[in-house]
Amino acid sequence: MDRDSDEADVVIVGGGPAGLSAACRLKQLADASGKELRICVVEKAAELGLYIFSVINVVADHQHIMVQL
Repeated sequence: MDRDSDEADVVIVGGGPAGLSAACRLKQLADASGKELRICVVEKAAELGLYIFSVINVVADHQHIMVQL
């Protein structure tokens, strides 16, 4: 089994809405303070945000819940 290694200041597990939002906000804060920050987002799906669509489908199946997307 091959394993990759890398260095990061922050590692975020999960590339869903919360993980991507956290990564973006951390980068904004780092840029505003003039600091360099290496952020790594780890996701089990082939693409970041891929599982967002399965969550939307589950919520959409419940007609009594109103969701603004």
